[in-house]
Amino acid sequence: LVAPYVLMEYDYNRVFFTYEGQDFMIQFWKGQYGLLFYGGEIGIYSKPADGKEPGIMTFYKKPPEEFWPMVEMSLYHQKITGEYEREFTRDYDKYWWCTGFKDGHLRIQEPANELRIVGRITLPEPEMTEFFVQGLIDCGFKEATSKDNIPTDHFYVDGDDVHVSWQDISEAENTMP
Repeated sequence: LVAPYVLMEYDYNRVFFTYEGQDFMIQFWKGQYGLLFYGGEIGIYSKPADGKEPGIMTFYKKPPEEFWPMVEMSLYHQKITGEYEREFTRDYDKYWWCTGFKDGHLRIQEPANELRIVGRITLPEPEMTEFFVQGLIDCGFKEATSKDNIPTDHFYVDGDDVHVSWQDISEAENTMP
């Protein structure tokens, strides 16, 4: 709610699921972070399961380390030519919050459609992966037919790995003051 007043304007998408008595949220962000940076993030959060729908006053925390996924994330930026250029990649490693930022400005801050996050998320248990995949579907992501060609706003499951390409699906509204 406060982000636009500190010149942060970003798209986000929250994927919710419940596993082993915990409500989980995996959140994706991408956009303009203040005057100097743009970037992207993938984070996993949890809270004790309570059976309630998440709302504005629902608070999640960093989950216990045994639930941290392995994550790889790349941020692509659409250039004026229309081509997407990879800005950075975060190595495949265990994270609860994978982030990356680049100095510069977006041409259009909201929505941040000129940015695309491509990632791989490996959750610690196969059943947890199934719930996460259902959460992606509930958010509007579609299943791709190949790991080698994942269209935007699609995912592909390869064993325990979930490959995701995110660009246009967003819960954010234009809130820039």
